[in-house]
Amino acid sequence: MKLSRKNMEKVDDLTSIDLDSGEIIEEKPHLKDVDETTPKTWDKLKARQWKKIHEACNQLILDEYILINKQNSMAMAHEFAFFGEAGKDMYLKIGALSDELDEELLTKKINRALTDIKRKNGKKLLLLLGELGYRADRDGSETMYMATPYRGARYEITEDVDEQMEKDLRDWGFIKYKNSYWFTEGLGDVVYLNQRTNFVLEVLYHIETDKDQRRVINFTNEHGRVKSKDISTDELSELGRFKKVTEGLGNFMFYGKPEDFMRVKSKLYEEEKTAEQLETLGWHDDGFFAFCNGVYNSVFIPVDEHGMLTYKDKNYFIPFHPKTNRYSFLNEKKFFYRHSSVTFQEWCKHYCGAFGNVGQVMLIFGLATVFSDIIFKHKNNFPLVFLYGEGGSGKSTMIQYIQMLFGVPQAPIKLTEKANTDKAKIRKLAQFVNALICFEEYTDTIDISVDKTLSGFYDRFGYERSDIKSKYGTESVPVESAVCVTGNFYPTDDPFLQRLILMDYNVNIREDSVVEHFDKLNLLNMEGITNITGQLIQYREDVDRDFPLHYRRIYGEFNNALKAKNIRVPSRMAENYSVLLTTYHILREKLQFTFSYAELVSFLQDTIAIHAEKRDTGGVVQNFWDMVLYMTNPKVNLAKHGSEYSIEGEEIYIRFKQLWTLYNKAHFEVHRKPGVPYNTLLGKLKDKSVCPAYIETKDNKRFAGQGNWGSNSSALVFRYSQIGVKLPCGQEESFPQDTDNPYPSMKEEIAAYEHNRHN
Repeated sequence: MKLSRKNMEKVDDLTSIDLDSGEIIEEKPHLKDVDETTPKTWDKLKARQWKKIHEACNQLILDEYILINKQNSMAMAHEFAFFGEAGKDMYLKIGALSDELDEELLTKKINRALTDIKRKNGKKLLLLLGELGYRADRDGSETMYMATPYRGARYEITEDVDEQMEKDLRDWGFIKYKNSYWFTEGLGDVVYLNQRTNFVLEVLYHIETDKDQRRVINFTNEHGRVKSKDISTDELSELGRFKKVTEGLGNFMFYGKPEDFMRVKSKLYEEEKTAEQLETLGWHDDGFFAFCNGVYNSVFIPVDEHGMLTYKDKNYFIPFHPKTNRYSFLNEKKFFYRHSSVTFQEWCKHYCGAFGNVGQVMLIFGLATVFSDIIFKHKNNFPLVFLYGEGGSGKSTMIQYIQMLFGVPQAPIKLTEKANTDKAKIRKLAQFVNALICFEEYTDTIDISVDKTLSGFYDRFGYERSDIKSKYGTESVPVESAVCVTGNFYPTDDPFLQRLILMDYNVNIREDSVVEHFDKLNLLNMEGITNITGQLIQYREDVDRDFPLHYRRIYGEFNNALKAKNIRVPSRMAENYSVLLTTYHILREKLQFTFSYAELVSFLQDTIAIHAEKRDTGGVVQNFWDMVLYMTNPKVNLAKHGSEYSIEGEEIYIRFKQLWTLYNKAHFEVHRKPGVPYNTLLGKLKDKSVCPAYIETKDNKRFAGQGNWGSNSSALVFRYSQIGVKLPCGQEESFPQDTDNPYPSMKEEIAAYEHNRHN
C-alpha cells in the first residue's frame, strides 16, 4: 500500500514507512508509545514537555523534515540531551534524515551532550518545533496550572482550566476561577496563578451620554453574593476610588496592584456592549415612545432590572427605571406604561360625558399633544389651553385625566410660588417630549414676566446656558411638552391671549347622568389608558403626511365661518383653534369619536367668540381705558376732560404722552406694579387689529387749559363709542355715584390694603 504525503500524517507512530516510495514496510519498534519512553522518575513538568516533543518529532519524521544538519547538530544534541536516553533515541532518528550526517557522528555528539546537560527544561526545543509548525495536539493537560489563593496553600487546578481560560491567560494574563480573578506573571509548562480578588465583574452595558460615561456592572463574589451598580467613569479611573465602590457593596475585595486593575479594565472594556441613555421620556426619534419602565411602538418592550432594553438591535438605558432608589426620579417614575383592555371609544364616551363640550376640546388637545412635535414642525408653534373657572369646578381634574395618557398625572406647577422660576418651568417642559404639563393659580397678581414666559411656550422658546466644553458655547434647554393653564382670573396681556385656546369651565352641580359617566371614567383611568397612547403613535406617519395638506384648508373654512358670524379675531387665534379641527379630521377615520366634526366646529366658533370678547374687555387696551376712567374719578383727579382728553361728537382725542405718565402712576397705585411700557402701549393703541376704535394721529390739536396745558399738541383719535367706557365730558359734570367704574378710590384702596395686611 502506497500513501500520499497527506495520508502519511495520519499513520500511527508505530508504523514504519519507506520515505521514498510511501509504502508501509513494517512496524517500527524504535518509535515506541510516549508512555513507554517516559521514565517513571521524571516529574510532571518534564513528562508533559516530553509528550509534546515526542508527538511533534513524529510528525517531523513523517514529513522527512531536516531538523538536524552539520551546522546545528551539536546545539540540537544539547536540546535533546535534557530528556536522557529517550531524547538520545529521538535525536538519532531525526538526524538520520540528513544525508550529510552518519550515525557514528550523531552518536558521538549526543553522548558528549549527555555528559554535560546545559538545559533545565525543554522549553526552547518546544518553541523551535512550534515555530516550524510542529505542535502536539492540545488536550488541555500538557500544561500544569498551580493556584495560590489569597489565604491558604497552593494547589493544582489543571483539570479545571479550559480552552477559554487558556486564551484569557495568553491575551490578558489572568483568568476567572471560582468567582475570583487569578493572575500570572508568565506562561510555561507550569503556570502559577495568584488570587488578586474575591469577586468577578460583568459589565452589562456601557452607557453613552453627552455629560458622562457610565457602566452598569454586576459584582459576584466567591461566596455567590451578587450586587449591581451604576458606576461612573471617574469611579473606574483609579484603583483607590474603585475599591471604595466595591468595599462599599460589602465583601468585594481587590488585593492586587494597579497593573492588575488595568488588565481587568482592559478586558472588560473590550468585551462590553454599548447602550444609549434616554435623557427624556416621551417620543424618541429612534421610533418609540419611552416610559420609565420601557418603550412602546407596535408592542411594549419592558426594561430589565437594570433599566436596559434592546430595540431593533440597539441597546438603551432608562435611568429612571422602577428599580432605582424609591426617592429618586419621582416625576419620571409617574411616566409609567400600564397595559389594559380600555378602548379609545369607551374612554372618549365617558370623558366627554363627564366634562361636556369643554371636555371634547380638551380631549382633542390631548391627542394633538401626542403629535405636538410634528405640528410644531409644520407651524413653528403649538397653542396653549387656558381653563377659567372658580375653585372646585373641576378644571384640574379634567387636565389630570388627559395626563393619564402618559401614566400617573404630573403635579401641577403653581404660578404663584416663587420657587417656580422661569428656568424651573422650562426644565419641567424639557423632561418629557409630547406630554402635557399643567400650570395653575393664574391670578390678577401675576407679574407681566410670567405672561411673557407662558407666551414663549407657544413658540417653544427655552433658554440657553453656558457649555463648560466651550469658552463661548451654549446649550439649549428646549420646550418639548404642551401646556395647560388654569386660573380664576382672565389674562389681560394681549400677546398671551392670542396664543391661547380659552374656555370657561364653572360646573359645581352635576346631573346624575354626568356623575354616572364620571364614575365609569374613574374606573377606566384606574385600569390604565397608556395603551391608547400606544395606539396613537401608530398614526405618526399619517399625521406628518396629512397635517400640512389639510390644515390651511380647514383654517380657511373656519376663518370664513367666523367672518360670516361677524366674529373678528387675529389670524393667530383662528389658527390655534384650527389645529384642533385638523387633528380631529386626520384621526376620525382611525379612532371612534363619540362626537361629530360639525359639533366640534360649532362649539369652537362659540368658544372663540367668547375668547374675542374677553380679549376686547380684558386686554391691555381695555385696561388702559379702564384706568383712564379711574383717573377721572374726582377722588383721584388725575385726568380731566379738556386737558388730558377731549370728547368731540363721536370722537375722543387723547394727549398720550401726558396721559401715559398719569396712567402709569395710577396703575402702580392700584395694581402694585407698573403699567404697560410707553412704546408698547402706544403701538397697541395704534394697531387696529388690537384696538378697532383707533382712527388716526393728529399732529396739531388744541386742548383747553391754563398755561402749558392750553397749547397745541399731537393727539390720538378714537371712536368714542368703541372704547368701552363712558368718560365725563365737561368740567361742570359731577362724577355719578352709580358709575360703572371698576376701581375704588385711592383712599378706599389704601384702607382695603391696610385691612388685608393686618388681618
